[in-house]
Amino acid sequence: PDPSGNNNGNGNGTGNGNGNGSGNGNGNGNGGSGTTLTYINDTYTTISMVANNQTQTIAPGASLVFTGTAGSSFSASASTSGKTSSGTQVGLLLSWTLSNTFPGSGNFSTKLDAGSNYFFLKIINRSSLAMTKLYVNYGLQPQTLDNITIPNDGLTYNIGYYSAYTNSNARAENGNTYWYWSTLNLPGTLNQATILTGN
Repeated sequence: PDPSGNNNGNGNGTGNGNGNGSGNGNGNGNGGSGTTLTYINDTYTTISMVANNQTQTIAPGASLVFTGTAGSSFSASASTSGKTSSGTQVGLLLSWTLSNTFPGSGNFSTKLDAGSNYFFLKIINRSSLAMTKLYVNYGLQPQTLDNITIPNDGLTYNIGYYSAYTNSNARAENGNTYWYWSTLNLPGTLNQATILTGN
């Protein structure tokens, strides 16, 4: 489930997704034509990809395959973010600029990863109040504010992507009540995520 509400924060940074090609072109060639490029969504949210003036989406864990002539070039752009139930961006926007060449035969795969300088945030609210504001990296230079509602129903809510630092923190508020996580202990890996619980 996604939190409801409106995001009035400044979460519109651009990230580099560190897409690393990990496939091997070892499929069956078709006389130099009809080779494929596969893009795999390794993130936590749906990726929107624009290629050949068409927009397509890749669900988390899913992939998108393009077929082309061996040796020809391919370019596309892709982006993803956390979203409210009404589709408003939450947190930062991650984006990729993709440029590949169709392999001589078979398939070449590229994973679309969130770089280690970002993390994905999930929140469980088990308190007696809904959370109505969310600060990430509170009091730091890259502080973000999302005006979203996280219900106090004990469910896990996918929030969004934020800049990852060794001293990253988070703070949620409802009026004069607040929840503060002073350290997130991020591992510094690709596609890292953390789950915070408010009691």
